[in-house]
Amino acid sequence: MSSVRLRTAIVVIAAAIVASALGCARGPRMVAFQPTQQTLLAQASAPEDVRAAIVAALQRRRFTPLSDAPGMMTASREDRRGLSLQVQIVYDAQRVEITHVTSGGFARDEDPETGAPRIERAYASLMVGLSRSVEQELEAIHASRRDALQQQRDHELRLADQRRRAAEADAQAQYLRSQPVPEPEPAYAAPTYGQLPIPPGMIPTPNVAPVQLQGGAQVGSSQQSFTCCVNGRYYECPGRDAFQQCARSGPSACERMPQHDGRC
Repeated sequence: MSSVRLRTAIVVIAAAIVASALGCARGPRMVAFQPTQQTLLAQASAPEDVRAAIVAALQRRRFTPLSDAPGMMTASREDRRGLSLQVQIVYDAQRVEITHVTSGGFARDEDPETGAPRIERAYASLMVGLSRSVEQELEAIHASRRDALQQQRDHELRLADQRRRAAEADAQAQYLRSQPVPEPEPAYAAPTYGQLPIPPGMIPTPNVAPVQLQGGAQVGSSQQSFTCCVNGRYYECPGRDAFQQCARSGPSACERMPQHDGRC
């Protein structure tokens, strides 16, 4: 059983070697040589944002900056396989253009049908990859700026709301301070008449003129007592009930005071 497994492993390894040899014999995949990779930006951007995106993309793609001037940069890259590439990058607010300056280690040939120059696919991958990285880094800058603007707007809204609340509280406090302090209402004390408490609404008028009643009777009141005059006769009533009875039906509940008849 072990010998069968060993033979199987040998066959697999041999097949892999043959496939690798065939691949090497065919050589690298070739594509049309494009010296320039131009990208139109999705939205107009500030030149400083475009430059920042290019710098980040160069670092991400392991390019080394060689020069940096307004609107133009140069950079180069070399890997362990001996593939080298130098590019020039021209940019403004709406586009980024990456142009091949020089390169080394890439396989080159001509299209057998058109005679157009071709280059190893790895070159195209580097050019396209750098261009896409610039776009991605620029979008990240825009997203970060949008987030910062939103945070600033939220912060300003919170401050405005806090100022509004403070102003409302201050206005309410000023209004309350401007209002007069209400004086406490005096406690009601029922007046006394003839040393008797009189309920509100039933206080007799002091020193009122006698009132003419049916049958010629007159009743009146003084500040000291309740008096009732009937046909010129003076009566002093012990209380309001007796006074009211005298006015209605006669002075039977009141005391006769003839010495005061002259007051009637």
